[in-house]
Amino acid sequence: MRRSKITVSADGKGLVSQAGTLLLAEAARVTGLGQGLAGGLARWRAPRAVHDPGKILTDLVMTLAPGWWTTKAMRSM
Repeated sequence: MRRSKITVSADGKGLVSQAGTLLLAEAARVTGLGQGLAGGLARWRAPRAVHDPGKILTDLVMTLAPGWWTTKAMRSM
C-alpha cells in the first residue's frame, strides 16, 4: 500500500478550502472508524440494505465537519 504524504503550510499558496476535511477523512480511514461504526450498527442494518450504515454516518460527519454552510444547506433539504 502506498501512503500519501500530506503537507501543510501557511504561505497562502495552493490554498484548498476542504483541506481539513481531507485530514479528517484520512484520520477516519487510518483509525478504522468507518469499519468500527459498520460493526456497531450491523444489527440495525436491514438484510436487503445496499448501503452500509457506518459509511453513511461517516459520510454525514464529513459533510457537516466543514461548518455552518453545510448545516445551512442541510436545513433546506
